[in-house]
Amino acid sequence: MTLPLDAYVSLKDESTIVRAENVLAQQCMQDKGLKLPDALTLDNGPEPPAPYVIYGVMDMKAVKVYGYREPSPEKEPASGRPADDGITPAVKRAYFDDPKSGRLGCEGKARRKLGGKNPETLFAIVQQLRSQTLNATFQDSRVVAAVSKWSACMKKSGYDYANPLAPAHDRSLLGKGLPVPKGATLPPPSPAEIAAAVTDVECKRKTQYVQTAALVSAAYERKVIEQRSTQLQDARRTQKRKVESAKEIIKAGA
Repeated sequence: MTLPLDAYVSLKDESTIVRAENVLAQQCMQDKGLKLPDALTLDNGPEPPAPYVIYGVMDMKAVKVYGYREPSPEKEPASGRPADDGITPAVKRAYFDDPKSGRLGCEGKARRKLGGKNPETLFAIVQQLRSQTLNATFQDSRVVAAVSKWSACMKKSGYDYANPLAPAHDRSLLGKGLPVPKGATLPPPSPAEIAAAVTDVECKRKTQYVQTAALVSAAYERKVIEQRSTQLQDARRTQKRKVESAKEIIKAGA
């Protein structure tokens, strides 16, 4: 699924910027006599949310295996930051910013060196606009009507949910009928959960919920792009300069 605002997001560019920030942070830590742990080294930049996070499950092949779970359970959390196991207090003080005092750690210093004193990234701007358009989308009468049809379809099969995101948060449904494995927070996808997810996708197809929501969202995105074109173009030019600087930093630090 590709929407108009996606044209302003380059995961390759975000990854290049993150790699450069890693180089700068490592240099900063070395100046303090410390090493940047692998646990604090990000491999990729931020990524926009997957479509199922916004619209609910929609892939029949995936739900037959994973139910309402993320199709790639081994994937790192959305923040992109790995677990901080083994990070010493000294490393934490040196690396992380202190918002209360305004002190920048090596992480913040790297970000500022690459992006300036007020580094509002293109990705952050796009995410703000995306959030704005999604709020408008789900308040739009056409989408409200599609949600109502989906809910009625689900109810015919015995599932009472107000909207397509609700089932994935229903802990009484997730793993229903199966025990919780040791160390886990939920049981694995059960036949009951998978049956509900399959019905969910079928109802989305019958009511054209995803198509309706995506088309309405695209219309709002085109409108906001037109309204904020100057800001987006300025941010895109800034991003280009930032990526070029990042490439030089990576090359010098190699």
